[in-house]
Amino acid sequence: MDQSRNPCENFYQYACGGWLRHHVIPETNSRYSVFDILRDELEVILKGVLEDSTSQHRPAVEKAKTLYRSCMNQSVIEKRDSEPLLSVLKMVGGWPVAMDKWNETMGLKWELERQLAVLNSQFNRRVLIDLFIWNDDQNSSRHVIYVCNA
Repeated sequence: MDQSRNPCENFYQYACGGWLRHHVIPETNSRYSVFDILRDELEVILKGVLEDSTSQHRPAVEKAKTLYRSCMNQSVIEKRDSEPLLSVLKMVGGWPVAMDKWNETMGLKWELERQLAVLNSQFNRRVLIDLFIWNDDQNSSRHVIYVCNA
C-alpha cells in the first residue's frame, strides 16, 4: 500500500503503490506478481529435488529425475544439435526461418496462424511461441499482443 496517496483520488496507487515501489518488473518479464515470485521459488525447490541423487523417491519422481537429467545432458544435446527440432518442424510442414530457400518451396502459402494451430493440435499444447492479447501490464487501459516463448 502507498498510504501517502488518497484512496478517493487514486485508489490503484493507494492499494498497489507499495508493491510497485518494492517490486520492479524485470526487463525480461512483461509482468511481475506474487505468482511470479512463488513460481521462481518453486523452480528452485523442484530443481533441488530433481538434482538430488542421494535419496530414493517414488517411481514417478524417479522418472521425472531421469527426464530432467536427459534434458540437462549438454553433451548429447550439443551432439544432436538442432536435428530433433528440425525433424518435428518438417513433420508438421516446415518453419520458414529454419529452412533454406523457403520462399521457393513454400512461398506465400505459409501462414503463421495455420502453422501454430497445426503445432498446437499435434502436441496438444503451445509450441515454440505463444500469442495472446491481454491488458498492457504498464497501462491497463490498453490491450497488447504478447509473443512469448511457449
